[in-house]
Amino acid sequence: MAPNDLLIFQIGTNNWQRQGEFAPGSGILHASFHQTMNSMEGVKTYSIYPSKLQTDPDTTEDPTQSFKIFKISHDIPICESVSPNSSYRWHSMDDKEYDAYLHRLQ
Repeated sequence: MAPNDLLIFQIGTNNWQRQGEFAPGSGILHASFHQTMNSMEGVKTYSIYPSKLQTDPDTTEDPTQSFKIFKISHDIPICESVSPNSSYRWHSMDDKEYDAYLHRLQ
């Protein structure tokens, strides 16, 4: 990278729409931002987002891939009361479950 290049790290709260998994609007928007920024000269972005179904991209086949999956064994925790792709709520976690989730993020 050149001295004036821009390096961006993005953390997504919802999955991207790939590998047969439906994505909410925020996941689609995150994927679009990621692709758009990486197409700009002097900009490199890396992303991570949660999914219980998806796998990391195969960088041996395409070394330009710059995102990873934060593997979870449950639906993505959400705050809203209705969701077409998750019934797992942050407010339903007990302290032990929340602390374990937070520890994995660190």
